[in-house]
Amino acid sequence: MSFPDTPGDAVASCPACAARMDLRAAGDATIDVCPTCRGLWLDWFDGDTLALAELAMPLSRRASAPVPAKVLCPRCTHPLEERAHDSNGPIVWRCLECAGSFLPRATVEALLIWAASNGAEPTGDAPPASLRDATVLAKLRGALRALFASDTPNALEGRHQG
Repeated sequence: MSFPDTPGDAVASCPACAARMDLRAAGDATIDVCPTCRGLWLDWFDGDTLALAELAMPLSRRASAPVPAKVLCPRCTHPLEERAHDSNGPIVWRCLECAGSFLPRATVEALLIWAASNGAEPTGDAPPASLRDATVLAKLRGALRALFASDTPNALEGRHQG
């Protein structure tokens, strides 16, 4: 595997529509966002794919462009391969040479809905019906984790007294 000298500084072309991608801050990372189709390019060092997709979602409100049959990495021009995000997650396009990932707009939505359903295999329970529902569920779950991770049992008991 080879890594470009300064991959984050290079201007990437969108693998889906070939438009010049814009650099955007997403937490501590700088990611590439296509201004035309709103696809996301994530370099291997940017961080967690799901967390970055959640941060980038407000930037991605347009419909996704169809992904061509042959998609090339905007960093090293090797072909991108379709891979499941996890063993059962949505398909993302990954470069096996430089380890970057491309997420078209539709994939970002699917990834967030998948995450809101805890990445579970489909069951008899319906997954969130929309991206809005998935986003609300993900934010609620994050708020609850933050609340309970920072509190001790005694602090929680003190809140209920009154």
